[in-house]
Amino acid sequence: MPISKDLLYSEKVYTTNLTDLIDPNDLAKIGQRVCLEYKIDVKSCQEWKARTEPAVDLAMLLYEEKNNPFPGASAVKYPMLTTAAIQFNARAMANIIKGNNVVKVQVLGEDQSGIKSGIADRVGKHMSWQFMHQMKEWTEDLDKSMMCLPVVGEDWMKTYRDFQLNRNKSVRVPSQNMVYNYWYKTPEDAPRINEKIWLYPNQIEERFRSKAFRKFQVPDHAHVYDEDESELMYRSERIDPEDKDAPHLFIEQHRWLDLDGDGYREPYIVLVHKQTMEVVRVYPRYELSEVLFSGNGGKRQQVEKITPELYYTQTVFYPSPDGGSRGLGLGSLLGPLNETANALMQQTLDAGTLYNNNSGFIDKAALQTRGLGAQSIMEFELGEWKVVSTPGDDLRKAIVPLPVREPSEVLYKMLGLMIEAGKELSSVSNIMMGESPGPNTPPTSIMALIEQGLKVFTGIFKRIHRSKEHEYKKQFRLNALHLTEEEYYTMLDTQQKVMKTDYNIEAIDVVPVSDPNDVTDTQKMLKMQTYQSLKKQGYNDAELNKRVLDVMEIPDKKPLLEAPAPQPDFLTQVEMDKVKLERDIFEWDMVKDEADIIKKRAQSVKLLAEAQAVSNQQAIDAYQVEIDAWDKQLDRIAKIYLQREKIEGDMGTKTIDIEGRKMIEGAKPKASSAQA
Repeated sequence: MPISKDLLYSEKVYTTNLTDLIDPNDLAKIGQRVCLEYKIDVKSCQEWKARTEPAVDLAMLLYEEKNNPFPGASAVKYPMLTTAAIQFNARAMANIIKGNNVVKVQVLGEDQSGIKSGIADRVGKHMSWQFMHQMKEWTEDLDKSMMCLPVVGEDWMKTYRDFQLNRNKSVRVPSQNMVYNYWYKTPEDAPRINEKIWLYPNQIEERFRSKAFRKFQVPDHAHVYDEDESELMYRSERIDPEDKDAPHLFIEQHRWLDLDGDGYREPYIVLVHKQTMEVVRVYPRYELSEVLFSGNGGKRQQVEKITPELYYTQTVFYPSPDGGSRGLGLGSLLGPLNETANALMQQTLDAGTLYNNNSGFIDKAALQTRGLGAQSIMEFELGEWKVVSTPGDDLRKAIVPLPVREPSEVLYKMLGLMIEAGKELSSVSNIMMGESPGPNTPPTSIMALIEQGLKVFTGIFKRIHRSKEHEYKKQFRLNALHLTEEEYYTMLDTQQKVMKTDYNIEAIDVVPVSDPNDVTDTQKMLKMQTYQSLKKQGYNDAELNKRVLDVMEIPDKKPLLEAPAPQPDFLTQVEMDKVKLERDIFEWDMVKDEADIIKKRAQSVKLLAEAQAVSNQQAIDAYQVEIDAWDKQLDRIAKIYLQREKIEGDMGTKTIDIEGRKMIEGAKPKASSAQA
């Protein structure tokens, strides 16, 4: 019986294990289908797995005992792939995390009032705090990811809301735990994605008791694959059948199912116990806000489209040349070169071992002459001489060493050729590892070598930059859905606040703080020098200072950018006080003149009013002339004020607005009002 639409598109669906509402026969079919399609996806990646597992062994420099060409032969391995992975990890971590910053937020559209900039600053600080401090597992997982990525060729991050911890999580999922059909285009378009999850018996029981899992009969012993799939096993998945505490394998499949029977499949997450094919949990991977309904001629609305919630973010080192969706790493590319270098080095060491440890044939008669048995061995201590009765020439003829040559010069040159080819492919040259190129190498040549060596890494970092942007946008979306209206947190011993309304994707855009074109400290230094050279050239010096501090990765820049103005020295302060005193004296003289003129003008206005009262036109004209004369003098004084303000403004000084001038400007009446 189909599940009701009212339940599937209500808030209750998120707190319900849908397995309790699905018919047991249908549930069994879902479990079988999940395991079948999982097996299809596993087989599609068989060649990719065959390439990556030896690469992991090669990077780990696993020791393998050799008995050819003689017992205890050399098994040393050249750390070509390991060095490349360590170098990449060191560069990537420094580029992705800069101080306490992981995320930066850009403003979309106009922002004349600066409101969007304030929102962007709050969101950037809050998300960086989440990744660096709240999600404590993220930094460690990122470190592991950047070490495994160059070896395997891809890595995954899973971003979701953990309702038990009441916070977001972004955890690493190793590529060998992701079963993703090799011929899918992208994870976003894939009809299904599988994750292998191991749970111990006690963890399974906890989920039974919390109603997170549908209860079923758990086998006493766990195993990973059926016998017909044993060739696909990873080393880490080989479980001792006698271990009753061994973890059980569950398949978490993100897929589409039509549970309401309307012909349209909705996105769900199905969790299946691999060994028994029992479905233990089914829950939605969509938000109600992402469900698009459409009307149909006045009838009941139907679902037109659902945008699924994407949990996984894939990071690819190199895209696969055959068009597959799984990544290509240095393990596959350097593997043949590294194996060849290993063989050449082992052959060289074995030749040296044979050459330094002489062996050969000795005439039986020589031993008998010495009084020894035919099978006896004559051993020497360091610096020891043996006394023999056999003449030297006869003894020399009786001993025939094996024809062993010293280590070949050709093998040594071939080893150097393989190592150089590996360095070119992985961009691990001496200069990139911090070694000096020589005392007479010009700095410009060094910079050109570094830039050329980083060309390959720049392309890789751009792919990492894109994947991190997708991961951060998932985190942004979770914050927009699940944060409280006001969220408080502490960063650098200061309490900060962010609001749920700040997470508006239409106003701001979330991007990584990393720069794919800024990989090494040398590049950062050049960028900083460029910013320094642009100062006092007509650009915004305050913004240039901020960018210099950003390049230097200074964590708390605000106190540095808001430093108080420098105080002048004693002599400069005396000169400034002298100028201020002269200005105050001048302005006081002007105030006294203005006050006298205003007083006289007020008398003329009074007399003008009296003359107007008796209609004495001759007196009216005379007083009006006086008033106009006083106004001209006041205008002249006002122009002097404006001129001094302009001069002092250009000089960077500030005119003192004394109380007397305010009184004068407020007391100046208009002639029209006086006449009224």
